[in-house]
Amino acid sequence: MTTFNQFTNLYQLSKTLRFELRPQGKTLENIQKNRIIIHDADDKNKPLKGNDAKRAENYKYAKKVIDTMHRVFIETCFNNLGCFIDKDEIPIKTKLQSIICDIAESDDLDSYKKELSKTIKSLFDITANHWISQAIQDYPEIWKGNITELQNKLVNTENNQQKKKLNHTIKSIQRKLDKAGTSVKFAKQGIDALFSNKDTMQLLEWQIWKGNINISGENVGINDADENLPKAALMNIVRNFDNFHSYFSGFNENRANVYNYKDFIATSIIFRTFEQNLFFHLNNINAWNTTIRSLNKHHDLLKDKDFNFNEKINAISDFYNFNIKDFMNPESFVKFMSQSGINKYNRIIGGEPADAGKEKTQGLNEVINLTRQQVKGKRNQFSPLSQLYKQILSQSDGFFIDEFKNDKELCEAITEFHNHYFVEKNDNMTFFDHFSKELEETLIAAELEADKIFIAKDKLTKISVAITGSWHTITDWITGCLNDKEIKQLNKQKVFSIGQLRKYFSQNVEGVNFFDKLKRENNPELVIDHKKPLFTLLKSKTESLILEINDQWKHLDQNGVLQAQTIDKNSNNKVGDHGFEQIAAIKLFLDACINLRQFVALFGLPQKKRPDTIFGDWYRFIDAFTHDLEVFAIYNKCRNYIAKKPFSTEKLKLTFDKVTLLDGWGRNKESANLGTILKKDENFYLAIMSGKNTAVFDYHSKRPNKFLLL
Repeated sequence: MTTFNQFTNLYQLSKTLRFELRPQGKTLENIQKNRIIIHDADDKNKPLKGNDAKRAENYKYAKKVIDTMHRVFIETCFNNLGCFIDKDEIPIKTKLQSIICDIAESDDLDSYKKELSKTIKSLFDITANHWISQAIQDYPEIWKGNITELQNKLVNTENNQQKKKLNHTIKSIQRKLDKAGTSVKFAKQGIDALFSNKDTMQLLEWQIWKGNINISGENVGINDADENLPKAALMNIVRNFDNFHSYFSGFNENRANVYNYKDFIATSIIFRTFEQNLFFHLNNINAWNTTIRSLNKHHDLLKDKDFNFNEKINAISDFYNFNIKDFMNPESFVKFMSQSGINKYNRIIGGEPADAGKEKTQGLNEVINLTRQQVKGKRNQFSPLSQLYKQILSQSDGFFIDEFKNDKELCEAITEFHNHYFVEKNDNMTFFDHFSKELEETLIAAELEADKIFIAKDKLTKISVAITGSWHTITDWITGCLNDKEIKQLNKQKVFSIGQLRKYFSQNVEGVNFFDKLKRENNPELVIDHKKPLFTLLKSKTESLILEINDQWKHLDQNGVLQAQTIDKNSNNKVGDHGFEQIAAIKLFLDACINLRQFVALFGLPQKKRPDTIFGDWYRFIDAFTHDLEVFAIYNKCRNYIAKKPFSTEKLKLTFDKVTLLDGWGRNKESANLGTILKKDENFYLAIMSGKNTAVFDYHSKRPNKFLLL
């Protein structure tokens, strides 16, 4: 042991050594010969190859796949509360609601932490044990599929060494299958299995087999495809770590913190859910009650201004399918603990911005703000509501989309985008000049084919928002024109023709038709051609949206960020900051472009919904425009670049094909862990043996002037 004194107690603090290990003699040659690490000596920029390099690369992929499984598990826990009963035979949902009500009444979390911890542990354990029992039942079928897959590979393999390896694997799996019921073992039970190295990989393979792990190649980082990777590709990632489960020791220790139910640490689910999000919800309830009390004080003023608060709230309730009284209740929080629940909660509060496939929609905060403006009230009388934090491990928005490398690339891309669509071409017309002209011509032809142009039923509410500012103005008008029998028949329709809608809109209700009512209540200056009113509104709305785009471009151009090609990232935290204003100008311009594209897209129709008889020119025009106005790609890239975190490189972990490499230094551990320390001429050397030849040392021979075995 005196020799090892030279290696221990040298520093007061425990530190990670960063000293370089330099390959000696033929070590580097042997490393490459055994395909541990292979590099191109002529081109150092080429990626490393070899077993450890491949495993390190797959480790990055595997972590994302494992996290997908964790997200599935968390969703399963919180979305199935009503299905789980704890040891006291009380439904976990009921117990949580009771605890939440007690916390709300007392405004005291600490007194209930112990009870919460116990309940959440029960939830995690019950869900995990259910997974384990199902996995044990399903694994024989998984193995049968594995054998079939390997046998197919064997038939198509000519390499004898590869055939031998495949045969060995097939026999190994067959032995497991012969002992079905005893071979599938989990080292841990309950939630501990979710971060136990081998158990985690077994559960992951089972979830992949069940088809529950849905993740794209772009999401994983393998390629740029947004389609979900097939099961075989996901399985290949997992199988790179057969017999190397301890590769994930550090990763799983980190994930154990996510499920920590005792300490309410900041990275845990229980902290995020109850220490943070629950109190956002309880504070929102208080703020809402204050808003309602303030609203009652201004009832007459709002009535004089024809501002119907309840109608707007009911529209949001209808759109998001929730009851506002139930929502503003402590017990409702159990619906919003999973990420899917949090997403719905935040949409209800904040609405939805214009995004791929979606029109901008209102939320409670927008209505509260409009109400405050109407009565010129104070902020504390009409306080905005808080959105919830994302659940732990949830995916960040736009995380998997390629980003710009620097500010210059972003600014050049936006300038190029603008020039493509807004600068006149050889015919002295811009992209939007052509669009407006084609729209005019297409509308003339479409008027004669109104019965062959259809709008999807689910798009009517969005068209209603865009034209009238209310989600159900159009549907309310239509149902007001019909009797109960006609409404029942109407509910079966999936599409409406322009001709059918025009018929409803031309009917008089209380002495006025739909468009006269719209003009009177929404826009007195609106000019409507009563021969083709719906098309007039379409044309008018697109013109106003194009004007909005041009206005936002002028604002962006005046901001100067595109000319400077630099975004001030050191001052972008609040309104008025230089960087904040730069980013806002970029976003407002791109938002305006998206709004136009989304509005026009509402008048299209997916192929599967199109009736047999349609006016093809109309849909070709709509499809061409939405296809040609490529705004989502640049919007997403800008968003991701501005929101990205600093890049950090990961170290490559060397195993020399041995998962327990250097895990212990006794002589009886050398063969198992492939390592020892040598000394020669007062220099020390770390020696790694080949896994194929571990009996290389003879401790009884005398080797003068050779290496000394320590």
